[in-house]
Amino acid sequence: MYRNDNTIRKINQNFRKKQNKIIKIKRQNQINKLKTFCLTFFAFSLTFCGIFCFLFGQAKLNELTYKMNKNEENFKEEIVQQSVKNSTVNVEKTESYATEDKVIIYQ
Repeated sequence: MYRNDNTIRKINQNFRKKQNKIIKIKRQNQINKLKTFCLTFFAFSLTFCGIFCFLFGQAKLNELTYKMNKNEENFKEEIVQQSVKNSTVNVEKTESYATEDKVIIYQ
């Protein structure tokens, strides 16, 4: 009777040890799944934010260049209108010279 009782205790102890190991492995698997989910979510959000910021910056840059071009066109139109008004300038008093890419006229 003593022998059988002792073996049953050993079997129960071994079973409990094995059961604890199984539970620990399951918990580690859950933690690993959570870590991989967090890493993939972080990588996805970082990529999404990078693409969004790049596109937003490009849109702002396009808007800025459009405004600059529009202002430049308006400025050219104002210069043309002023030159039409000042068409009575004495040609003899003006000096002009030209370089490769621009002409400078002094009045």
